[in-house]
Amino acid sequence: MRDSAVFYRSFYEAIKELPSENQLEVYNAVFEYALNFNAVELTGLSKTIFTLIKPQLEANIGKYKNGIKAKNKQKRSKKEANENVNDNVNLNENVNINENINENVNEKKLFESFWNLYDKKVERSLCENKWRKLTTHEQQLIINGLPFYIRATPDIQYRKNPATYLANRVWEDEHLPTYKPAKEKSDLEKFLETGKFE
Repeated sequence: MRDSAVFYRSFYEAIKELPSENQLEVYNAVFEYALNFNAVELTGLSKTIFTLIKPQLEANIGKYKNGIKAKNKQKRSKKEANENVNDNVNLNENVNINENINENVNEKKLFESFWNLYDKKVERSLCENKWRKLTTHEQQLIINGLPFYIRATPDIQYRKNPATYLANRVWEDEHLPTYKPAKEKSDLEKFLETGKFE
């Protein structure tokens, strides 16, 4: 259990767009997971938004756990410092290596989330290269804003290729167009156009 957790503005921006009952579910799930490490079962839109937030929560939990391990090791190493000064140097190197490994794992999880949610599977290696060049903050902004872009472009053929989406920094666009599916014509409209009643 933790006494505190980081809550990002991007979480707030994504959650505030939800209906009230979904907002409460997602807030509860975020804090239950971030503070108590307990997963909450969600469905529908609440599950979708939480799935986008979860990789960042996992990364923060990993950093928290590594920090506790490092503090415990540092306490022990202070006792041993009189015997061997090199222990602290090795400890810091190990903590840095662990943090780098965790960041790489988190980056891969975030990319997989992006790739699966974007759902237009073209030019994967190019996308992965572009993804690696982004900061963790930019990656999280993409993940949090992606549901809105997907909702605005439900027809995949009109959705930009994922590499183009990343290269053009589309997630920074303020106003996304909404493409509505063509409304089916009524029987009367069909009759007036064709002169035939089906």
